[in-house]
Amino acid sequence: RYPLVTGVQTCALPICGNQSAITNLTGHPAICVPTGFDSRSKLPTSITFIGQLYEEGKLLSAVEAYQSLTNWHLQHPEWVKQ
Repeated sequence: RYPLVTGVQTCALPICGNQSAITNLTGHPAICVPTGFDSRSKLPTSITFIGQLYEEGKLLSAVEAYQSLTNWHLQHPEWVKQ
């Protein structure tokens, strides 16, 4: 289903802080997607995928493959539902 994902070099960063700082300096494409909610604060968490220069299409395919295996992008924090 995701033929472009094969052989894709993607870096995924599940870290806190300014995850986009490096891509702002290098120009690499990056996409931040949800990964759930913090168990203590109940705030949303995320992961940033960083791709190769000029390979936005491959990065989008990798993120689409990730999101097809999860449903985090469809969920909202409890406080939003109130």
